[in-house]
Amino acid sequence: MNTATTTPTIVLSRNQIAVLTHAIDHTQGKIEWFPETIKGGARQKVIEALFKRAMIIGSDGDWLVTAEGFDALGRERPG
Repeated sequence: MNTATTTPTIVLSRNQIAVLTHAIDHTQGKIEWFPETIKGGARQKVIEALFKRAMIIGSDGDWLVTAEGFDALGRERPG
């Protein structure tokens, strides 16, 4: 009997990946940038989707990438 479990694959949109990657690479995990094509309500939808998946968390009015966000991109978690 195989009792091994598999971790579900998290599927992120191109925009979600871009936002998380930029935050990790440029702002110490703080969400501050969105692709030029993402405006207004679309930005809020990206934030909501990442929050629902526990990829980001709100902190003092900012959005920060969580350990799960780093994991989803295959990136090393901060120390």
